[in-house]
Amino acid sequence: MNLRIFKLFLTLLFFVLIQTSCDSVEPNDSNRSRDYGTGTDYLIYSAVLKTIQTQDDEIIVISDSTQYESFISTNIEYFLNNLPDTEEETLNNYISQNQTKIQLKGIENINFLFQSEYISSVKNDVHVTLPRIGYNENNTQAILTMGVLYAPLAGSGSLILLEFENGVWIIKNSIMTCIS
Repeated sequence: MNLRIFKLFLTLLFFVLIQTSCDSVEPNDSNRSRDYGTGTDYLIYSAVLKTIQTQDDEIIVISDSTQYESFISTNIEYFLNNLPDTEEETLNNYISQNQTKIQLKGIENINFLFQSEYISSVKNDVHVTLPRIGYNENNTQAILTMGVLYAPLAGSGSLILLEFENGVWIIKNSIMTCIS
């Protein structure tokens, strides 16, 4: 009888250990997603970064973390009027997402360095800042800003509207938000 109880105890202990180890994996994955964005974010970053014009010897240098955006929230009507296909929900999600920063990681199909990896050179490389991305409820529309600095007083910022069509994120429209 003692052997039977011992086997039952070991089986129960094994079951509890399996459940505990499986439960601990989920929060780690969730934190990683919250800290570094999602795969969809990086598809969108890749799509907008491909629009940057560079010379052959220039490198795109991206800030290591997203940037906080404050001017969109004070001018919602302006941006809704000038990007008429933008859903208000998408813009509000963008504002909500950008209350906190996240660290960025590798972005596929783009030749770039993160700011922490960058060693200043004599030539003027292209410096880029990116925010977190706002989505509509169905994740079929996305919006973000992108700041591009080509030289100390030569840069611009844009608000970019994308839509998910045929399995690909397509830039539908953009408006300039600042220029220097």
